Amino acid sequence: MKLYFLTILACVVSWSAYAQDADDEYKTYNLEEVVLERRFVDSFTTNYNKHKVDSVRKSANAFEPLGRFLQKNTPVYIKESGYGQLATISVRGTKPEHVAITWEGINLNSLTLGHANANNIPFYLFEDAEVTLGAMSSVAGSDAISGVISLSSDVDKPWQSYTTGDVTQTLGFYEGQGKLDHSFTGFKLKKGGKRIKSYTAMYFNDIKNEYEFENIAKYEAPSEVLENAQVRNFGLLQSFDYKLSDKTMLGLKGLWNHAWHEIQPVMGNNGNADTYEQMLNEYKVLLLRGKHKSEWGSVNASIAYIDDFQDYNKGSIIRTKRFQSDLEYFHSLTEKLDVRFGGNFAHIKPEVHAYEDGLNENRGNVFASLKYLPVRRLDLTFNARQNFTTGVNAPFTPSLSVSYDVFLREFHKVRLTSSVSKGYRVPTFNDRYWGTQGNPNLLPEESVNFEAGIAYNHKVEDRSFDFSTNFFQSSITNMIAWMESQNENGNIDWYPENIGEVSNVGVEIMAKFSKSLGLLKVEATAAYTFNETLDMQQFGNGGSDNPNYKKQLPYTPQHKQNAFLQLYWGEKISFGLEQVYVGERSERDADRMLESYNLVNASFSYTFNLGANFLIAQMRVDNLTDKFYQDQKYYAMPGRKLLLNIIYKY
Repeated sequence: MKLYFLTILACVVSWSAYAQDADDEYKTYNLEEVVLERRFVDSFTTNYNKHKVDSVRKSANAFEPLGRFLQKNTPVYIKESGYGQLATISVRGTKPEHVAITWEGINLNSLTLGHANANNIPFYLFEDAEVTLGAMSSVAGSDAISGVISLSSDVDKPWQSYTTGDVTQTLGFYEGQGKLDHSFTGFKLKKGGKRIKSYTAMYFNDIKNEYEFENIAKYEAPSEVLENAQVRNFGLLQSFDYKLSDKTMLGLKGLWNHAWHEIQPVMGNNGNADTYEQMLNEYKVLLLRGKHKSEWGSVNASIAYIDDFQDYNKGSIIRTKRFQSDLEYFHSLTEKLDVRFGGNFAHIKPEVHAYEDGLNENRGNVFASLKYLPVRRLDLTFNARQNFTTGVNAPFTPSLSVSYDVFLREFHKVRLTSSVSKGYRVPTFNDRYWGTQGNPNLLPEESVNFEAGIAYNHKVEDRSFDFSTNFFQSSITNMIAWMESQNENGNIDWYPENIGEVSNVGVEIMAKFSKSLGLLKVEATAAYTFNETLDMQQFGNGGSDNPNYKKQLPYTPQHKQNAFLQLYWGEKISFGLEQVYVGERSERDADRMLESYNLVNASFSYTFNLGANFLIAQMRVDNLTDKFYQDQKYYAMPGRKLLLNIIYKY
């Protein structure tokens, strides 16, 4: 009955983002000048639920890593093991391994572990981000069972002379402490000319995490100062684009990120130095890309080297080196029909202490896309992909999406959308090759997905309103889980197996409003997500009954909601409130629950005009109500925190 209710609700109020002007959507493509556009998963996924990051929100939260920003501004759920510690992303109730995080077509997820630490990804280095919800394997490849987070460092400026950028400094203090606990420094420089564009971004982030917390793991819950939780990250992103002609361009990009942190102990081990550990991650990318346009279409090509390094506790090394190449062709056959096809290849060499020597792997993909506009208001998009991985029989993954503008007027738009797709995930290196436990015969995880939605958009000169909701349903099979089993020596060990099946159904609702009243401008956004993600594995290890059968997956909230209110007075003064609610989650035992929590942050900023430049001074209070909460059982989270933020833009 619940499923039928949600289906009916979705048909009435479901969404997939509708952000383009109707006339723009049916225009032909201009081939007069080549542009190395953002590598968002966009032109062939317009019928999906998308969330584009607001530039003002990004600027005000520049010091935050990707994970914490997404938690407050999108339907994405982030599970943290402490402030700035390991943060994993869950979209629509699925595992972090089911979300692809991409930059320039490169999947940033760890090939050994299967997911990225979202707190190690410095949002400041990138210009834009976009979250696409839904199974995107047909477009983005492995891991994209539940969604894609696309990052871009391209500067959206024409080929002309310009110099812009910013310098950002953030200082953070905890209530009751007179010393600095958090310092973030960032620098950006964007330069352009008739032939060359350059983009430079660098940052340094230091968090001591020496705050007081209520240690509920100890008798009488004493107040203690957290130990062994320091975070120190720094990195650089450098990009050059060179226009050889109006038809041809070359680009060179480099990314280096150094992320070190002490691994925050569980509350019961706070003060026990014998249990303290640390982690170092370094990520390096060097990428060369090119694009050529002609009347016969456009060709994109790139080649990249990716080095993903991890040192656990000064000695346990996990590293993968990857060479990757991509080739893509796009052409507008007619005003109503676009096609795209191409492929990519990667050679991967892991260097892991628990793997056999000499291990390497090849991965390749071929893909094709078709976008057809048979009539003005109807959009049909088909995507298909086939993966080839050494020793893995990956499935064919097609998708079909449809959108129709049922109402289209000058100030009002209503769009219906629907899609059906197949997703997949290649087992990680750890799943297949870790010591004697790895299983090279594991099958890829697979999913079948359906969603439907409706969106309403209203925009006039001084106000705008968007309301949208999206219904989704998916079934994931061959889920990989590490299970306890007896080894040949009679001891208990852990082994990966294809035993899991997960059923997922839910609704996403979003509303956005803006209004100008003289000097006062009001902007408000609210979003709510319900997802029921059930463990459908009836039997556990050895054929025993699974105690979590048809129960919500661990650490997967059924309810998540976030809201944001921003008031502007003229061009200088602004006041903001942001709120995040995360519903209760089960622990590993589905019958033991973590309490829900509701966090509120407040900010005030003033802008000083300095000729052609300006300076923004912001004061912000995080966790305004000093709420005690846990994101993961027995991992401390901070209370009220004061942040002073200075941004100089030129």
